[in-house]
Amino acid sequence: MSNMVNIQVTEDGARNSCFKVDVTLDSGDMTNYVIWDPLAMYIDYLSPTNSCAIDEIQYAVQNGISVGLYWDAPNPVPIVHLEGRGKFPLDWAGGIPNNASIGSPQSGIGGVSGGGEGGSLASGLPGANMNLSPALFASGGMVGSVSGKILLSTFGWTPGQVLSASMFMQVHKTVI
Repeated sequence: MSNMVNIQVTEDGARNSCFKVDVTLDSGDMTNYVIWDPLAMYIDYLSPTNSCAIDEIQYAVQNGISVGLYWDAPNPVPIVHLEGRGKFPLDWAGGIPNNASIGSPQSGIGGVSGGGEGGSLASGLPGANMNLSPALFASGGMVGSVSGKILLSTFGWTPGQVLSASMFMQVHKTVI
């Protein structure tokens, strides 16, 4: 067998997109697998989009592996590192914008370990573990070679094991 990824788009409109990603690893870790591509989604010619901001992530990652999400760029920019189970809404802050063009080493959310609802956001907010650096919510930047895609990588697969992870994400479309 080989690793399998199933992406199911449950909503795709001019402004918002919701999708579920199921990953099954049986032959090794995955590196920079595209799970969201703005050019493959609904195209609104009145309000074109080439990126997104992440409004919510719900996840269940089997013990033994962890999942990293990245913005696509020449050097992929970390968004979040997921382990365990959890759910965290990010729309209260406008979502996590694609700041790959900013190139901040502090971009995205730090490690998020589950343990039920919320995990722990590093900023000290109740129920969440998040690094809210100034660059995280900065807007602008140059488009350059930033594609707007979301990439997935896994870490920790052990030979002989079949491990899985599932994520549900809600995004709103933007322009970078």
